[in-house]
Amino acid sequence: TFISKEDSIEKNIFCPVCDSEQKSSLFAQVPHPSNSGFLSVFECSFCMSYIYEDIFRVGYLELPPLIEEAGTIHYCLIGCGIDFGINILSRLYDKEVPKNLLEVGCGFGYNLSYWESFKKQEATGLEKAKYGLHGRKELNVNILPKYLDEIKNKKVYDIVLSTEVIEHVEDPFLFLKQALLALKNNGILVFTTPSRDSVIKNKNNPAMLRAILSPGYHEFVISKEGIKNLLKKLGINNYKIEEDGNHFITYASKSKNVLTKVKHKADADEHHNYLKFLVENNTGIVHEGALYRYFKNLVNKGLYEEAKIYYAKILKLLSQKYKLSLDLLYKSEPHLDDFVSRLPPYLGPFFYYAGILHSHR
Repeated sequence: TFISKEDSIEKNIFCPVCDSEQKSSLFAQVPHPSNSGFLSVFECSFCMSYIYEDIFRVGYLELPPLIEEAGTIHYCLIGCGIDFGINILSRLYDKEVPKNLLEVGCGFGYNLSYWESFKKQEATGLEKAKYGLHGRKELNVNILPKYLDEIKNKKVYDIVLSTEVIEHVEDPFLFLKQALLALKNNGILVFTTPSRDSVIKNKNNPAMLRAILSPGYHEFVISKEGIKNLLKKLGINNYKIEEDGNHFITYASKSKNVLTKVKHKADADEHHNYLKFLVENNTGIVHEGALYRYFKNLVNKGLYEEAKIYYAKILKLLSQKYKLSLDLLYKSEPHLDDFVSRLPPYLGPFFYYAGILHSHR
């Protein structure tokens, strides 16, 4: 529920972006993640970021085994937007100049796999959640179950990447300070986060608003001014902030002229080629998720003859792995297990893209 200017109230609220109490205006009320009440969202008058009056933290490192397994399966088969990180990294890749990568909050590890297995560069990831351990095994990448401040060695990196992490931390200034300590003087720090402006843009999109605000998970939704203030306090003057859909992507460096090496746009074919690499070089849920995504891309690109080949592969997999029966789709009381072990979560979109494919025969 958005609060009009007439009905808004002002309070001094602690802003984690400013690291101080600031006069703030009540902006919205969002459903509380654990009860029937609401959490109040305020707009900081200094940096214009959106902040919560009372932070409620759900916590997600320890989950029941079935929920954790279901989340990992869904993430691999359809949930993860693999293209987001690949598009960023493809702008930093230079075949003639190898770069080592540290990703903070690497999740399952697709960005690491792209950088190390596909591009043949060195990569290390940090991920405390358990699906990082699954990714380390499935993708054969180096993922450490640690936070950034738990790393004791003094190794520095050409690239420090963190996508959709900073909004989860209580102290964004300290987080960026630690990230910069792990960065070479001529290196590039890249971090992404939901943008403050995306809240306004999605006022009439409740599902997207829930994802952007994520009460119980996000500490704040930062403004561009908030990012600039943080970098200024850290002594960083070399940066550029881009808007990509509902996100800010910030590139920063300790040295001048380094950011001129960032390509203006991503390689248009890189994500597609990486998906094919995953299909051909992996098994299990990594292979299956890449197979669906690659098929979808082929349909979207209008490559229908090749799409037929992968359409047949998916139909075969559905028959062999899931013993697919349409009767299962009409159960009156489906169990969670039906949608992770007996039916893949990409099934609906798969038939959608299959329909497009068939219509072009």
